[in-house]
Parts: sequence; structure tokens; C-alpha cells
Amino acid sequence: MVFNELMDSERKKFYLKTLGCKVNQCDTQSLREELERRGCLETQDPREAHLSIVNTCCVTHQADRKSRQAIRQAARLKKEGAYLAVVGCYPGYDAARVTDIPDVDAAFSVSQRQEFWQWVDRRVDGQARPDNVLCRFSGRTRAFLKIQEGCDNSCRYCVVPLVRGPSRSVPFEEAVDRGRRLVEAGHAEIVLTGINLGSYRSPGKGREGLVAVIDTLAKLKGLARLRLSSLEAADVTDDLIERMVAPSKLCPHVHIPFQSGDDAVLKHMGKRLLVADYLRLVDRLRRRVPDIAITCDMIVGYPAETDRAFKNSCRFLGQVEPLKTHLFTFSPRRRTGLEKMGARVLDPRLIRERRTEMEEVAQKLAQRFKTRFLGKSVEVLIEERRGTRWFGYSGHYLRVGLKSHFCEIGSIIQAQIEDFKAGEAIAHILI
Repeated sequence: MVFNELMDSERKKFYLKTLGCKVNQCDTQSLREELERRGCLETQDPREAHLSIVNTCCVTHQADRKSRQAIRQAARLKKEGAYLAVVGCYPGYDAARVTDIPDVDAAFSVSQRQEFWQWVDRRVDGQARPDNVLCRFSGRTRAFLKIQEGCDNSCRYCVVPLVRGPSRSVPFEEAVDRGRRLVEAGHAEIVLTGINLGSYRSPGKGREGLVAVIDTLAKLKGLARLRLSSLEAADVTDDLIERMVAPSKLCPHVHIPFQSGDDAVLKHMGKRLLVADYLRLVDRLRRRVPDIAITCDMIVGYPAETDRAFKNSCRFLGQVEPLKTHLFTFSPRRRTGLEKMGARVLDPRLIRERRTEMEEVAQKLAQRFKTRFLGKSVEVLIEERRGTRWFGYSGHYLRVGLKSHFCEIGSIIQAQIEDFKAGEAIAHILI
């Protein structure tokens, strides 16, 4: 056994499991880097781990269930003498239910990061290796860069502000430096993320905003693209839209959590904007960036959703024509405004019927939007290979498949779209 292999065999091993959103993936990457700084070695097999960590989600009942399943699986595979910690949103929402799961050694909410690391340091006696830690999302061409945390909005249905806390931002220089290191590690695309990304405002003297971060990162040599994870409609400013006008490193794609297309429901939710505001924004976007891809979130079965409100939401989607609609079935959450109001949950069968109908509407609209790219040239960031085909995403967030003997992972390929099958664009490489 060579010296490095011997050293690795003596290092404590850790296993990470992540559920939920892009912000959670960023948090897991931070855990990974901190554990590596403590001299630990990551393993993909929880049965080998001295320390297993499950990073959880609680945005819906289904997220709760998936988190519990992941925790129980990690507990079953935990070797004798090893430790299992549960972190993230779920312990902040229902700590008692987490710690009741057998073989869970500790649980820490998002606000208990300091206590978590104190707990880890008492169980991991490693040797610091700061020079060997890479700022990199392993196996990914796209990297997530978290620059904001928490939310100050008061949407009545949402538990996120309760488990993530108030809005706060990463200092500008720190955000830019991490972006630089991600590019140096080989990532061709950076996705800026946050719980409420549009509220980014650097603490301190400069008070730089999101546009300043975009402008600075766009100057980095080696960075091909910038993408935004999700923005509240009120935060999509004219300055931000101008940054998407070609030629630009900022992708012509914006994700907006509309949640409903009915004014009465939006008011009941505590939303800041109404349908007319959303449609004016869509018009502004399409006038400046004609082929911009809009993806969105919609909630089906919200307590105030009447038959008329549901039809209004379907009609609204038709006016937006989103590339993709992420549908969420309403899930009542404890400690939210809706619980305090005693809101009545709709009949589950009715909700299922409405979800099926909206899924059909969303799929037709997605196909309609995609057809505008037939015969057009797009730039594809190559991410993976399956058999004789290579796959990646265009700047508009179209998944594209290419036939080629060889493409380099992480490269940008010019291709022409010929067709769409099973939701994917079929294209040929332009020489």
C-alpha cells in the first residue's frame, strides 16, 4: 500500500445524503468542505462511514416523509460505533419526530450550525488539511453558488421563513471569491441561489445588490454562463432583465414562483403582487428577451382555491406559456399563518383531479414553447454521455441530446435543434 493510500485508510470517513432544493445542495457542499478541512474522507457507502449526515427538507408532507425514509435508511446502514446526525429544515420544523427515530444521535436546525460543528469536533478527531480542499461540485458541470439565506416574506402557507430565518446575504467579496474558485475548479456554469435570491444585498459599506454580483462574476475568465435559481416577481428589475439581453453570460431563463393565477387566492396567500402585475412582468421580459424561458411554481388545492380560481390559474399559465411548471399539491404546515386562520383543506380527490388537469395544460404549453426553437441554433453545455448520445442544457434550459462520437464534458457545443421527443430536444452539431 502506498503512503497516500495508507493515510486515507486512517482518515475518518463521512457520508452525506441531501434532500430538497438547490440551497440544500449548497449547504451540503459546505458540510463536505468543512469535513475535508478536518481531515475526513467522503464515502458513498454509509456502511463505511464514521459519521453519516442527512440534510433534510420539510416544505411539504411528502418532503417530511422522504426525509424520514432517508434518515431510517442511514440508521439501518450505520456501522457499530458510528454516528448519525440529521441537519437542515426538518429538525427546525419537527425536532421531536426526528430524534424519535431509532439510532439518530443528534439533530440540528439550520440556525444551530455552530452547535453542530461543536458536536462533530467532539466525535471526529482529524488532522486539518486546508490545502487539499477543493471548492467544487464533484461530477457536475454546473455549480451552485449560495449568496443569500432566509426570507422576510410572510406567505401564509409557507414554513420556510420559520425554519430558515430572516433574510441575510453573503458579503459581496466572499460571494465573488467563491465564484472565482468554482470557475478555477472547472465549472463552466454557475447557478446563483438563495432562499429569496432577489433580496440579496451585501452587508457592510458597499451594499452591492444582485446585479453587481452578476456583473462581477460575468468578467471571470473561464466562466461560460451564469444562471439564476429562482426570483420573486417583484425582484425582477429592469436592470436585471437588461443583463439577459444577448450577447450575455446571464442565461435567458428565469424561474418565478407564481403559485396561483387568481387574485383572490394570491391575496389569501399574502402575496405582494397580483395577476396583472405578473402579466406585466412577463410582457416586459418578452419584449426585451423575446425567447426567454420562464419556468414557474404553482400550488394546486390551496384552501381558497375555488373551481373558478383553478380555471383562472390554468388560463394564466396559457398567457405565460412556461417552459416548465413545477406543480405542488397544497400541504398544510404547522405554525404557518394558514394554521392560525384554521384554513380548511380541500377534498383530496378534487385536488388530484385538478393536479392532473393542470399537468396536462402545463405539458401542452411546454411543448408549444419549445417549438419556437425548431431549426434554431443553440449553445449546449455538455454534461453527460449515455451510449452514443451526449446530453446537456441550452442557455434557455432546454435539455438537448446530441449524436456524436466524442464531446468533451463541460464544453459548449453549437447545435441545431431538429425535433423534440419525450421532452428533450434532438439536435445535430454545427461544425
